[in-house]
Amino acid sequence: MTNIALIGVGVSGLSFLSFINRKKFNIEIFEKSRGFSGRLSTRRTECGKFDHGAQFFTIKNNIFKEFLLSNFSGLFKKYEPSIKYNNHGVLENFANSTHYYFSGGMNSFGKTLGKKFNASLNTKIKSIKKTSKNKWQLIFDDNYISKGTFDYVVSSAPFDQTRDIYSNNFSFDKKFAMRPCITLMVGFKTFHEDVHPYQKFHDDSNLDSLFYQNYKFNDNKLHCWVVQAKAQWSINNLELPDEKIISELLRKLKIIFGPKKPEFLQLHKWRFASTSKNKFENEIASNCDNLFAIGDWVSGGRVEGAFLSGYRLAKHFNETI
Repeated sequence: MTNIALIGVGVSGLSFLSFINRKKFNIEIFEKSRGFSGRLSTRRTECGKFDHGAQFFTIKNNIFKEFLLSNFSGLFKKYEPSIKYNNHGVLENFANSTHYYFSGGMNSFGKTLGKKFNASLNTKIKSIKKTSKNKWQLIFDDNYISKGTFDYVVSSAPFDQTRDIYSNNFSFDKKFAMRPCITLMVGFKTFHEDVHPYQKFHDDSNLDSLFYQNYKFNDNKLHCWVVQAKAQWSINNLELPDEKIISELLRKLKIIFGPKKPEFLQLHKWRFASTSKNKFENEIASNCDNLFAIGDWVSGGRVEGAFLSGYRLAKHFNETI
């Protein structure tokens, strides 16, 4: 049986696992985090739930639609909050498309599908090593080298991590980069009825988006919001102490919420949140050494794109290998 190592179990990895022929391929799964889903993440706190990563997704592809209906029927809803556009109307595309969210939290995608697969969690892969028989071994974060070998390696990790793992064994576009997103979760006792549940900020603001979490989770104890900073501001401030970042974001939020401080504060730094460009859209990222890459950065930078990236590679394996 052909052995495959899958590194990372976000949307693309779960899609790959859902469509690959498990009778034909033996797959070992390695995930550096404690759970599945990647940036489809939900934080549970004493004041309520926060979708602190991706807020919604589209369903434009029939394969994705059928997959969701088969696995998540009744678990996702239309995302239709009132919207405040910025001064250049950049939300026009949002208004012209239908968006959805998982009603139990965006991490429902990984929690539901993850029950079907066994994975080595909290396991970070640092690099790979080619054997004399042209197979691959994995090198773990503690420099331990896997005893078993693999015919193929598939990375569904973000671009920067995949580049570090594959190193000189894979050809990468040097101009490609993933951008961070600093995210702040805040909770207020009072509801700010003059603030739209989804707001996109002006181009000259360092804030990007604001999302009212109680639109999704009506049992939250506080009025909870997720604030996302713009990519360039996140790049410039990512390595600052958390306290300084929080202080600066709160100063900016006073314009919206007024001077009263929130009852709850929590910061999250997404180091790999969005892509600067896309090289492999609608293709399969691979090379001649049986190394493959999947993820939203391979296929359009969206949840649906990540799903299709994993689906296409599984289809490629099933039909050609």
